[in-house]
Formats: sequence, structure tokens, C-alpha cells
Amino acid sequence: MVDHFGIVEDVPTVIAYAGHLDGRKFMMDADITLDNIMSFAKCFLADNLQPFYKSDPIPEIIYAPWCHHCRALEPIYSRLARQMGEVDFIVIAKMDGTRNEHPKVKVRLIL
Repeated sequence: MVDHFGIVEDVPTVIAYAGHLDGRKFMMDADITLDNIMSFAKCFLADNLQPFYKSDPIPEIIYAPWCHHCRALEPIYSRLARQMGEVDFIVIAKMDGTRNEHPKVKVRLIL
């Protein structure tokens, strides 16, 4: 669960979570003091914070390492990336869906 929120275990962190259906999470980017926590909480309740999204460096192909569908498609993505490599306005990317998030991408589990 700690990894889901982007928390480094050895570093004290203050986060706010908007709930399971919404899924937005917010990380306090200030020293942990009572005043800062109070200010953070007020901004959270007023919906005046920017959501925090985990992000690795720019990837190559979109996948989830545990997903057998993703693993089966990887050779196809790799071939497509090689064929489209000369096209400047298209990017074929590999992104671990468990380590990266985006507000417009909703991951759903396929069993």
C-alpha cells in the first residue's frame, strides 16, 4: 500500500487521499510542522491542491509487469516502435502502470 501512495518508507510523509473511487492523492511538499499540516488540510478540504502522480523517467512501451496480456503484446509494441522510429510526431512508449499514473489514464484489472 505504501508504494501505491508513492511514499518512501524511510521518509516521514504527509498525504491526503480523496477516496477509492476518485483515487486522487496529494502529498504535502513542506516541512512537517503543525502549521503546515493545518494549511495542507485546509487546502485539501477546499479542493485547492494539485494531485500527486507517481512517475518514472520517460518510458518506452505501456505495460504492467504482472499482466500476461501486456507481456504477450510487448513483442508487437517493440516491432511497432522500430517501424515508427522515423516518425517524429509519434511516440511508442513503455510505461509501468503500477509505477506511473496520469489523471486521464484509468487502469482496469483484466483477469
